[in-house]
Amino acid sequence: MKRFLLLAAIVLSVSVKSQNSLNVVPMPAVVQMGSGFFVIDKNTVIAAEHDPYSRQYAKQLRNYLLGTYKISLQVADVSGINERKAIVVQLPNFKDSIAKDGYQII
Repeated sequence: MKRFLLLAAIVLSVSVKSQNSLNVVPMPAVVQMGSGFFVIDKNTVIAAEHDPYSRQYAKQLRNYLLGTYKISLQVADVSGINERKAIVVQLPNFKDSIAKDGYQII
């Protein structure tokens, strides 16, 4: 009986903790949780900047969603999304952020 209560307490504590945390890898440096939700459906667009790296990541996301959830989304240029519901892929300009003695792994 004591083992059952201990197991129940552990399961409940883990489930409560997971409701208050973000399960994303890699974890972003800054997270601002808001209220509400974002539904991904057939009308959602994956918008990317017009550079090859952003486009590559957008296509990888599209392929992941298609393979895992059977949702086929269009990849579009970020300038053309206007008021459409979109997942926006933006990558930092790494060339400007690398220190003089730093390096970049690609």
